[in-house]
This record gives sequence, structure tokens and C-alpha cells, in this order.
Amino acid sequence: MTIESSIYVMTENDTDNNGSAVDIDGKTIQLLNLLNIYHFLTAKYRANFIQGFLHLSRANFQSEKLKFGLDTFDLRPYNACKVVNVGTSEEGIKYEIVDQLKSQVNKTDEPKNTTTTTIKQRIVKESTELSNRKVKASKQREEKNSFLDTIDDDDIQTATISQLRDPIYQFNPFMPPKELILSQDNFNKGLDNIIELINLQNRINALINELEKEELAKVSGH
Repeated sequence: MTIESSIYVMTENDTDNNGSAVDIDGKTIQLLNLLNIYHFLTAKYRANFIQGFLHLSRANFQSEKLKFGLDTFDLRPYNACKVVNVGTSEEGIKYEIVDQLKSQVNKTDEPKNTTTTTIKQRIVKESTELSNRKVKASKQREEKNSFLDTIDDDDIQTATISQLRDPIYQFNPFMPPKELILSQDNFNKGLDNIIELINLQNRINALINELEKEELAKVSGH
């Protein structure tokens, strides 16, 4: 993602009597630019989540039988499709989202048609099993709560990468509602915005610390 903002360019006039660049002024301008980008991302993050919930509401309104919410989630253990890697940079800790579902699709060595057919068959089977449990909302809650009580850490740890699948297909294995797809897309973008905001916040904090140290050194005469 590219974010355009006004960039301050140092000129020959922006120097002290010794000819060295005025670092504090330059870093202050850089800080203001980062704060401007942070404000922009905050608005974008908010808009994505608002749109995500709006599309989810429309999907529920348009669906006569199946509703999309807590009562229809498949709570059986699956590996996370997205994980967050933690690394380091000059500004400090840096976070990065890794889409394991896409990685799994890219790394598969099986023929495309065979893989697609196998996935569809498995999704249909799992969706059928899940639909059979959706007799009444209250009964479903009891069954899911009872199931969750039987899950331990070993069950989750033994889940294999083959259990990675797009969660949207738990509602429809072949053609999920358009509004539900749009909702998922907005929430995915919102998640990306969250990681960008955290990384940007780390950059801002690191720059503030540098400015405070330089200002303190300037005051103390060092």
C-alpha cells in the first residue's frame, strides 16, 4: 500500500552555523508525516470494519434459512489460516501477517483438479455434518459447549496443515453469499490495517525517543 503525504525536503538553508543538518527539525517533520499517515490509517481501519459489519448484516437479511453469527460457527479445532510473525527492525519490534492458507495452496504438488475435487468433497462432508447439528439454536449451543469441554491442548497441537481451509466455506461449500464474501474481504483488510498501525506506532515511539534524547543532549550542552 502506498500512502501519499507531504514530504519535507532539507535544503542548504536548513543548516546550522557549522554547516551540519538540523537533525531535530528534520526528525520533527518526519514525525509529523508519520502522525499524518497514522491518522489516515486509523480512519481506513475504522471504515473497513464498519463496512464489514454492514455487509454481514446484509448477508443475514438476504439469507432466509441460515444466519451468520455465533450460533452457526464451526467450533471444531482447525489451524489458524493467518498467523502473525514477530521480527525486529531499526524502529524495534515489527509484526507481519502470514496467510498460511495461500501458502498451502501455492506449495501443493497435487494436480489442481484433483486437489480442488478433494477439497470440495471434504468441505461438503463437513458442512453436511455441521448442518445436521443445526436443529435448534439452544440445542446447538449445548452441543458446542459440550464439545469444547472435550478439547484439550493436545487436540489442537495435533491438527495438521491439511485442516487449513477458508472459514467462509463452512456456510456454503461452493458459493458463499456475495455480501458475506465482501464482509470477509473488509475484515481481512481491517486486520492488515491493524498490523500497519502497530508497526507505525512503533516507528513513531522510536522517533519520539530519539528526539527526546537529542533535545536532552542539546539542553545539557553535550
